[in-house]
Amino acid sequence: MTRNTPHRPTRGPVSKYDPENFPREAKFLAARGATQAEIAECFGISYRQFKVWLTQYPELYQAVQEGNDAFTPRVERALAERAIGYDYTWEEEEINPVTGQPRTVIKRKHFPPDTKAGIFWLTNRMPDKWRRVQKHEVEVKRRSSDEILRDIYTRIQDLQAKGYLQSVVVPALPMRKRDGHG
Repeated sequence: MTRNTPHRPTRGPVSKYDPENFPREAKFLAARGATQAEIAECFGISYRQFKVWLTQYPELYQAVQEGNDAFTPRVERALAERAIGYDYTWEEEEINPVTGQPRTVIKRKHFPPDTKAGIFWLTNRMPDKWRRVQKHEVEVKRRSSDEILRDIYTRIQDLQAKGYLQSVVVPALPMRKRDGHG
């Protein structure tokens, strides 16, 4: 029996792009959160080949984008719920210990707010107000060396007047020649 008989299909990497199925399948996978590498793996091709197909076949690229666009709101909703906390309710079948009969029991679980999810949500939704590194603009007035020296002498004299610097002698400010006029 040879390998390629009708009874036994060959298995191996997909070598041909299927315009009928691949865009639909890629959109389905992306909408459920699959990465491009995972989609390539499902198609039986390398990630590199998948990237080539994305540039060669606009319908495939569009399908992946639409799938991602469908998945993103689900993640946003889940993150928002995690940030503020939520309750999860489900039904479960149990055996009544007294009668031995099955019964439906409603169960609930509370998930408290997650501080990290809240911080992440706020820093991304309101970056000007909640960014981790605050931007402060400081207006700097440039001063000449004479002005800086005068301020230093003034501070030293203030400290001497308050009794902090008794042994420091402050020399008089030197006179600077300006524009050649003494």
